[in-house]
Amino acid sequence: MKMTLFIKRAALLASLSGLIAFAAAPLQAADRVTPGQWETTTTAAGKTRTFTVCMTPDDVKLANADEKTVRALTDKAGAGLCVLGAYEDRGNKVSSTMTCGKSVTTNSTTYRGDSYESVMTRIYEGKTTTTLIKSRRVGTCQ
Repeated sequence: MKMTLFIKRAALLASLSGLIAFAAAPLQAADRVTPGQWETTTTAAGKTRTFTVCMTPDDVKLANADEKTVRALTDKAGAGLCVLGAYEDRGNKVSSTMTCGKSVTTNSTTYRGDSYESVMTRIYEGKTTTTLIKSRRVGTCQ
């Protein structure tokens, strides 16, 4: 149970801090992520990890939200510890920068219907970690 919550929060953090956008035809925000079973592969520091998680309608609200809502959810979830800085939304491409204490995370996410890809870079105490995230919806929750 605790690990599932951690995985959901990691996936949502990737969506939150990975809201990087460049020019693209605007989509409805609801088109970004849909509830269901998602398979996610992360690669960082030469290690790859794949896991699945059930994303509920509440879980996907962040990825599907507008900037005002993302900022409010970040303030609430971060409990004053995290601040959303730069944020750009171009439909299916979203970018952001978030500061949590001594950690600064930038993220660029491209949504493609039932999948998305993110590049998340975290700088903490002078050390930079880049994580590549690929996620795809694999069906309904089990």
